[in-house]
Amino acid sequence: MNCNRCKGSNVGGIIQQTKEYVRLFHPRVDDWEEHFRLSEDGRITGRTKEGTVTVDVLAMNLPHLMNRRRILIEMGLW
Repeated sequence: MNCNRCKGSNVGGIIQQTKEYVRLFHPRVDDWEEHFRLSEDGRITGRTKEGTVTVDVLAMNLPHLMNRRRILIEMGLW
């Protein structure tokens, strides 16, 4: 999976605007809806610092990933 390759051994990342180090979203502890927003075009954006840095570090908005999400949304599967 692409996200796992992007994550590597990272447990956090830098928020570009503030240069602040922030931990990544933890799927077993954190609530997805609290940290992320999904738009109709398949783009995921962060609602929190953790969400924002996770989207960036995991490269969650590569064109092919956004296209897959958009199709799933159109089919009512997401």
